[in-house]
Amino acid sequence: MRVPRRPVRSCRAASAPDAADIAVVVGFLIVAEVELAAGSTPVFSGSAPHALQAILVALPVLPLLVRRRRPLEALAGVSCLLLAGPALADSSVLFWGGLFPLLLAVFSLARFAAGRTAVIGLIWPVLALGLLPLFVSGFDVPGDYVFSGVLTAASWLTGRGIRRWQTVSTRLSVALEELRTAQKAQAAAAVGEERTRIARELHDIIAHGLSVMVLQSGAARLDLRTDPDRAEEALTTVEQTGRRSLTEMRRLLEVLRTDEQAGRAPQPGLADLESLILHTRRAGLDVSSALEGAPVPLPASQDLSAYRVVQEALTNALKHGDGSASLRLRYTGTCLEIRMQNPVDPHPSETAGPGHGLIGMRERAALFGGTVRAGASPDGVYELSVALPVEASR
Repeated sequence: MRVPRRPVRSCRAASAPDAADIAVVVGFLIVAEVELAAGSTPVFSGSAPHALQAILVALPVLPLLVRRRRPLEALAGVSCLLLAGPALADSSVLFWGGLFPLLLAVFSLARFAAGRTAVIGLIWPVLALGLLPLFVSGFDVPGDYVFSGVLTAASWLTGRGIRRWQTVSTRLSVALEELRTAQKAQAAAAVGEERTRIARELHDIIAHGLSVMVLQSGAARLDLRTDPDRAEEALTTVEQTGRRSLTEMRRLLEVLRTDEQAGRAPQPGLADLESLILHTRRAGLDVSSALEGAPVPLPASQDLSAYRVVQEALTNALKHGDGSASLRLRYTGTCLEIRMQNPVDPHPSETAGPGHGLIGMRERAALFGGTVRAGASPDGVYELSVALPVEASR
């Protein structure tokens, strides 16, 4: 699958600091100046003039502006500038405004740098913390190293964990998108197969109708002089069959065609339901059927589609149900309603598979302007309801 390319940022946009990083830097600058002015939490209080220290304590924060694009350089800058103040001008080393920017730089290294760089870059905080006792008196207590080491390790591990989580999340997103694409392609293939099957069946119906027309027109030609009434009856049959065939032809043009032909034999219809139900019962499904309303003669294609819908519904109940089902056909005068109910099998077979029965039903119903509704109720009964507008055969 071809993954859509992300929009390419311009060089100017790529070099500009992130708005969040600017906010972080401004926040640390404020914290550093407040901490320096309060003088209550510094790791080391220097003797340099206050104005000079205000500048020097701000410098280690500035490299954080590039912590996302240049995490190794940002960590190196924070580490060096953190040592530069006390080494060159006896400036203070701050806790919140000094060591915490270093920890954020360590986090950024683990979060945004590649594997080897993220490990090698740890040398900078190690050097900074290792050289700090040379310029800061009192920072050689073992507890200080343990405390700073734990914070550094926690920052690095947190950044690495987030990076790994994002990598896995991205891969899962790509895999999910591929799965959705595959499912759409599979559904499209199922629709194509069903349309091809419908086209074959319509072809057979039209071929059968044309055969009837040829036979009836031949009979009318023979009886035209000797028996005009019989010839008129035959021509009436030809006219009615021709109209039905034209209707089926229009439907045929709406679906896919193949060159395969299954012969000219008539297809089954609702008149064959009893045989279908008997066959399903022998296969192991206890089916109860009911008919409501006065049956209306249907065009051959609609009669066949209704039969196929019932056939697919019974097949689904046999595969996914618990062994029983109820079928009801109801004629309302303007619509044929097909309703199937069956309890859902609490232990479905792993080999049953999802199938594409509903796709085929929807295709057949849509061909006649009908609708299909299906789903399981909270009490575990699966219900299928199909409504087909009645087109009485003329």
